[in-house]
Amino acid sequence: MKAVIVIELFDNQFRPLGFLKAYDPDVGTDTVTGDVTSTLDIHEAKLFDLMADAIAFAMQQSTRVPFRPDGQPNRPLMAFTMEFKSVTTQERQSEEAKEN
Repeated sequence: MKAVIVIELFDNQFRPLGFLKAYDPDVGTDTVTGDVTSTLDIHEAKLFDLMADAIAFAMQQSTRVPFRPDGQPNRPLMAFTMEFKSVTTQERQSEEAKEN
């Protein structure tokens, strides 16, 4: 399985937001779209079976506002710097054991 980690550039330093939990490219106004929810809990993270599925999910284009004012595709999640990380069943179980 794969988990998407979202990282935001803040004051010239990366500030991790955590794992991607939910994303909707169509929420928002006519000029600002996209809603991202992150979590620090790996068990709440949105997981993908294939890396290609994770990348396709991140590249989703808004259907409500498909293009930005500059004519480029409106892909709100691409405003973030992302790291795509493989997460094994063993890693998830070890995180679970730490919590108990």
